[in-house]
Amino acid sequence: AKWEPNEYTIHFDSQGGSNIADYFGKYGMPIAKPENPIKAGYTFIGWNKDLLLTSLWDFAFDTVASDQTLYADWKINRYSVTFNSQGGTQVAGQTINFNSTVSTPAAPKKTGYTFGGWYKEASCIHQWDFSKETVKENTTLYAKWIPNPAKPSSPKATSVSYNSIKISWIGVSGANGYEVDRATSSTGTYSYVGTTSSTSYTNTGLTTNKTYYYKVRTYRLVGSSKVYGNYSGVVSAKPVPSIPANLKAARYSSSSIKLTWSKVSGATGYQVYRATSKTGTYSYVKGTTSSSYINTGLTKKKTYYYKIRAYRTVGKTKVYSGWTTIVSAMPY
Repeated sequence: AKWEPNEYTIHFDSQGGSNIADYFGKYGMPIAKPENPIKAGYTFIGWNKDLLLTSLWDFAFDTVASDQTLYADWKINRYSVTFNSQGGTQVAGQTINFNSTVSTPAAPKKTGYTFGGWYKEASCIHQWDFSKETVKENTTLYAKWIPNPAKPSSPKATSVSYNSIKISWIGVSGANGYEVDRATSSTGTYSYVGTTSSTSYTNTGLTTNKTYYYKVRTYRLVGSSKVYGNYSGVVSAKPVPSIPANLKAARYSSSSIKLTWSKVSGATGYQVYRATSKTGTYSYVKGTTSSSYINTGLTKKKTYYYKIRAYRTVGKTKVYSGWTTIVSAMPY
């Protein structure tokens, strides 16, 4: 009898890797080891005799016994993700499996700047999307820094009525707006009051004669986010009645002068003072709740000088406005 060994097919299942041609081998003979398949993001380990990858085929000792399928065994690659904070505080790197997302790290800090996200290049053109983008190689991400706007300078706080204070400041170039915070003591807790794109803000609804403290900060819009600068210095003021406007004095008779002025919002009344020279001593003449007053019993052809102030009664206390400008008239 003469025998020829049977020929069998060895099929290579690369399991997602590059295609490897079948091998035709004779019974009892070893098979030639093919070139390693390639699979993006994976390292080839070897060929297994079963799909569960429990037994590697040994090309030096294993021989052909029947038609056989060998299965590629792969190890997923792991890549380094480095965070270049570009002058900010250090951020620890991560080791990530191929085609997996990166965990969003804590934001770094840099004095005078606001963190603007992680980007794929040092020039910060294309932002990395941590929710969607995956790692396919060793990767470096770069921190973007947005310069904080300057703080407002020369802040001032001035009473403009019995229940309002106007805060003003010098504007900052490139600012989109300003936020105003308020407290009832200089070292107290400051709370947000309002936002404005102007260089002043009037805070209303306040308590007469109560001291309020203010500080202001600039913001610049970056996309839909606000980037803030440092706070200005603290300024304070008390709401008091406004100074009466449009004070006028005119002869009313040969022995009297009539004073008129505009009413002041929130004023309880007004006090009239008089002197016989512009820089002389002014004496109290009369209090009135009206916006006019006739001063009688005067000397003919003698000039009299007047100034008035408004007041608002808070409890038992009179809270006064500033003085008007001085006006004068002469009975004749």
